Amino acid sequence: MRALRRGTDAAAALLSPLLLFFAFPNPVFERGLPFLTTIGLFPLFFLLLNAEKVRYLWVPAAGVLTYLFVHFWLYTFNPLAMIFVCGVMGVAYLLFTVYVTAVRRCFGESAYLPAAAGFTVFEFLKTVGFLAFPYGISGYTQYSVPGMRDMASVFGVFAVSFCLTFPAAFFAAAAGMPGRVEAAAFVYRQRRRLMAFAVLFAFMVIVGTVQTASVKPLDREAADALPSSVRVLAVQHSGDTWTGGFPTYRRNYEILKNLTDRALSENNEAGDMPYDFVIWPETAFVPGIEWHSRYNTSYESKDLVDRFLEWAETVPGTLITGNSESCLADPSQPPVIYDAEGKGRLNRDSYNAAVVLEGGQIIGTYRKRHLVPVVEYFPWEETFPDIVRFLEAHGCQLWAPGEEAMLFHTRSGVPFSVSICYEDVFAEIARRDARNGSRLMINLTNDSWSGTNAAQMQHLAIAVFRSLETGLPSVRATNSGITAVILPNGKISTETPPFIKTVMSAEVPLYEPAPFANAFFLREAFPLLLMIVLAAAFAVRIFRMTGESRKNKESGKLVKKR
Repeated sequence: MRALRRGTDAAAALLSPLLLFFAFPNPVFERGLPFLTTIGLFPLFFLLLNAEKVRYLWVPAAGVLTYLFVHFWLYTFNPLAMIFVCGVMGVAYLLFTVYVTAVRRCFGESAYLPAAAGFTVFEFLKTVGFLAFPYGISGYTQYSVPGMRDMASVFGVFAVSFCLTFPAAFFAAAAGMPGRVEAAAFVYRQRRRLMAFAVLFAFMVIVGTVQTASVKPLDREAADALPSSVRVLAVQHSGDTWTGGFPTYRRNYEILKNLTDRALSENNEAGDMPYDFVIWPETAFVPGIEWHSRYNTSYESKDLVDRFLEWAETVPGTLITGNSESCLADPSQPPVIYDAEGKGRLNRDSYNAAVVLEGGQIIGTYRKRHLVPVVEYFPWEETFPDIVRFLEAHGCQLWAPGEEAMLFHTRSGVPFSVSICYEDVFAEIARRDARNGSRLMINLTNDSWSGTNAAQMQHLAIAVFRSLETGLPSVRATNSGITAVILPNGKISTETPPFIKTVMSAEVPLYEPAPFANAFFLREAFPLLLMIVLAAAFAVRIFRMTGESRKNKESGKLVKKR
């Protein structure tokens, strides 16, 4: 491979983040330019497969710049979130660089293949554990591309990522050859691997397309069937949930209530069927409904909760609202505990929750299970109280995590599940809900803090894959957009513009379970299978290299004896 010219490494480290910025939804191209994904990964792999050791630090620099460019809106969410994510990703890309260094040593000119597979595993590992940040996965850029996105319905989003990464790595390896003749010879030597990838790619696209096409609406004439569809009213009030304290809570409630009442009135005047669901976004109603129904710790909050519950009795169907729900932290103590000086503190644990009501009565509460690390959840509060105080002083809202999935049922028997905001970027949460029997996924989101259309669109793009992977329709009710209905084939059937006060009225069809709809192991197995193949390939290669080294030593000894 030829040595890189001075400045080439810096140019590649800057070009890759710029191209990926345009591949994902961005302020210039709101829907993104999906075809730029492989092109954007090319400079990154060019660095990985061709740079000298001294220049490897350009790779972590490119990784950090990618997250700074693509997810620029993180700074608006919380500056600490941007620092935290970029710091973690810098270390992660450095470790990946070390991995590719070992790959180059073991596999020579064929290093592009384990490098591409390793990058897919690397993207998978970014979604695992406390430090997980599933945004920025290359496969998500294909949310609007039929065929590419369809393969996720059977093989998961990381199969899409691999199909984007392989050609980038291959052409980066070819570009590293010292001349055109050598590059052509390299392509010829790798022809079998290229053909194998082409067959695998075609197979996954065909199987995925067949899978999405096989998802059919429920049979309207089946005697014991669920309703063939549900009518949904999702309210988007485009208001800041937290800034301003109680006056903001009251104002948002009035906006949500007025938007809902107007839509319900228009529906009645038109003589349409009543809504099965009325859905408000994440933390749309802030005072804890259950807490203030039981305990009078705040006159203003209790009065607002009472007014809400009285109004909720008039809402047809199932009403779902995001809520800051609380319960007693110590059931043996009163709701307010006073110290020796007479200062009181609330005896409660608070959850980011969704409250489900029918006829003004609470029929269930879902508590957000996967909270945003550091800014929503810090698991070592008692060990590091100073850090907790620092986080809270810098605008972090820390919650207690929920512990279990919940399956709800409407009066007509439709089983549905609820997730909250960040949770729909984790495939395992949607899969678990589908396993539990959900036939409709409802997500409550508040992305208003971002102030950008790009952040709203990136979140929606990720949500598309949850419907593809589960074979279930999903409804997103958002504070500021993009409120939408997503069908199991990945099509966004209805959506609202971001950052306006509006409602989304939609009829959402329910679907029969499709072939492979519950074969979740196929979607979960792809990155794990790559890990196993890579480990086996390394073991075989190291064994051969050890054998060759031993033979060389023995040959050297024989020469000396002669």
